[in-house]
Amino acid sequence: MKVAYLANVPYPTDRAHAAQITHMCQAFSNQKADVTLFTNAYFESSQEDIVTKFGIEPKFSLEQLPPTKLFFKSKLSFYLREVLFAFYFWRRHGKDSHDVIYSRHELVLCTLSVLMPRTKLVYESHEAKYNFAVRRLFRLGLPVVVISKGIYDFYRQQNIPADQLLVADDGIDESFFESLPSRATVRNKLNLPPEEFIVMYIGGFDTYKGVDTLFEAGAKLLDVTVVAIGGSTEQVAVIKKKYPHVRFLGKLPYRELRDNQQAANVLVIPNTATTPLSNEYTSPLKLFAHMASGVPIVASDIPSLTSVVLGDDVTLVQPDNSGALAAGISAVRQDYENKQAAARLLSVKAKRYTWTERAGRVLGFVDDFQ
Repeated sequence: MKVAYLANVPYPTDRAHAAQITHMCQAFSNQKADVTLFTNAYFESSQEDIVTKFGIEPKFSLEQLPPTKLFFKSKLSFYLREVLFAFYFWRRHGKDSHDVIYSRHELVLCTLSVLMPRTKLVYESHEAKYNFAVRRLFRLGLPVVVISKGIYDFYRQQNIPADQLLVADDGIDESFFESLPSRATVRNKLNLPPEEFIVMYIGGFDTYKGVDTLFEAGAKLLDVTVVAIGGSTEQVAVIKKKYPHVRFLGKLPYRELRDNQQAANVLVIPNTATTPLSNEYTSPLKLFAHMASGVPIVASDIPSLTSVVLGDDVTLVQPDNSGALAAGISAVRQDYENKQAAARLLSVKAKRYTWTERAGRVLGFVDDFQ
């Protein structure tokens, strides 16, 4: 099967979507597909950059298309870039023998549906969008892959047929299950105290991530060190003044995530319940990475997380409540041996969520659909 993955984004970057795209292309390749990733030419990149950024030797090809650094920031400019990206792909590769043209960009696929056979197009939805382009894709009968049960439920409420949808949660690379470094080794590398009880957050500092709830909880905990990996330089500079008790390590490469999370006694996913994206629709990459770690997890009790993990797997706490989060962390510390045992069982469950397994399900769905 020949697959074209269309991603009109600067690539590669430290953003989670870049990691997801990379690992899905690699996973499609692991399923014996011939994959080319098409990104925009915002900056020049190569397959060597993929090795550097994500720590994998890509089995897929990379090609960049216009537009480059084009237009000002506005909705109209965004729409124009999407249409032009689709046009350039069609102009250069419209007659190629791709079996599947796969994208997270509904306007790119909507444009291509006018220019070429729509039977090749597959949409992956990462939000509960129902704009003009998405509605057209559904009317055309395209197969749609959704990353969470919440998005699936949203589309079913719009009377989208169930057989047009596949729920495929995000996943994790098989390398996360290989031999892991010791906690002491990673702490030494990160210059973290060897004996302290470390509660760690890894990820972006966007509001919906709930990081403020964790940082406020940290102030309520005695003899606990809260460590945060992530955030831009500007974000860290501002937020560290507000939370001096938190140790900020800044943004570290995605390829180091597997090892870095081993430094923690507890990993925290404090997503907010105040936005539908966080509460219902997201499928956080960090969730699957942390599941594979064997480290106890404390997470917000919200549908986007509990559709994957249960209270027996992790410690669930009321979202947006720093007191509840602090209590949850304390409960893990007081019952640490049992929580570690649960975390080790969860790492076995996490093997159901590899990217390769996900890619196999997606390609099977698309093949049956066609």
